[in-house]
Amino acid sequence: MKKYYIEILREIRRREQAEELPPLMKELAQAVLGKDTASSVNNALNALQRSGLIRREWNCARSIQTTDKGREFLASQNNER
Repeated sequence: MKKYYIEILREIRRREQAEELPPLMKELAQAVLGKDTASSVNNALNALQRSGLIRREWNCARSIQTTDKGREFLASQNNER
């Protein structure tokens, strides 16, 4: 898995824990990649969703959530550090 995919997953989880609104793709691009392009983030979100690490509704821009599998994955990544 690409490093910035994990960073995107961490940013989504951070917002969940802070009880903030789920991020827009543009906000994720800015926070993780430092640029305004959302195409790389969209590809990453599609891959994360196919992997079962996140879920989102296509009709709502702010519906990105981590799944139990995604939270377990992040916990395992934190333990490896």
